[in-house]
Amino acid sequence: MKWYQVLLLVLLGLIVTALFTLGIAQPFLWKEIFKETPPADVSTLSSLITVVLTLLALGIGALGALAFYFLRHTLKASLEQEFRMKTNVCLARAQGSVAYSCWRTWLIAPKDYALLESAIANQQSALGLIDEQKLKELSREEQEAIYQQKSNLAGYIAYKHRHFKSRLGKDEIANEIKTARRVSREAYLQANNFGDNCDWKANYAGVLKTFGTQTEKEEADKIISELRKRHSKGEITKEEMKDYRQLWS
Repeated sequence: MKWYQVLLLVLLGLIVTALFTLGIAQPFLWKEIFKETPPADVSTLSSLITVVLTLLALGIGALGALAFYFLRHTLKASLEQEFRMKTNVCLARAQGSVAYSCWRTWLIAPKDYALLESAIANQQSALGLIDEQKLKELSREEQEAIYQQKSNLAGYIAYKHRHFKSRLGKDEIANEIKTARRVSREAYLQANNFGDNCDWKANYAGVLKTFGTQTEKEEADKIISELRKRHSKGEITKEEMKDYRQLWS
């Protein structure tokens, strides 16, 4: 129910109340104005009007009660949904941090398959908490964090397939390639909307280099060339470029 519908209901209630009062006061007004007892017909009409308006007032009162219940229920559901969404975002960011820690640890111990697998599993679980249909309703900061996690997941998968491809089954390879392509492109297409994010572009280039066709690899080379220019200008640190090169080489 919209706000103007509630306002209309309130105004209708006030009008009925005014008519109800007028119906009750009619005999007294007659006597006051004409200085005589009102005719029986006037009293009967007054009683009839009073009964009708009473029933109408009861109906409007019941409708008002239903409207109040509906508004309260709608507001409660909206608040619960927003609270659930915010909670899931917080949980996703926390789990994404766990995934990132696993990946950073794996860089120190690159032969530890379990660490990289844990990074991917945690990141997939984190993104599973986010309702994609509600993503645009999140704050800009929250959206950026989610796209960062999408990009990270693509990077983890690319690292995994570069270092442990022989340990993977055909179905696993196909599913993970599909996931990496999808999430890396989603983040890449948003990069310019979030400060020209070099990390998202680097991971997308890494995915294309790892899984792409010849045409896609040429597209990756253009992105890499752009990032190298930004590195020469000091926009990307040496540490960041070192991580990126592991996906490109």
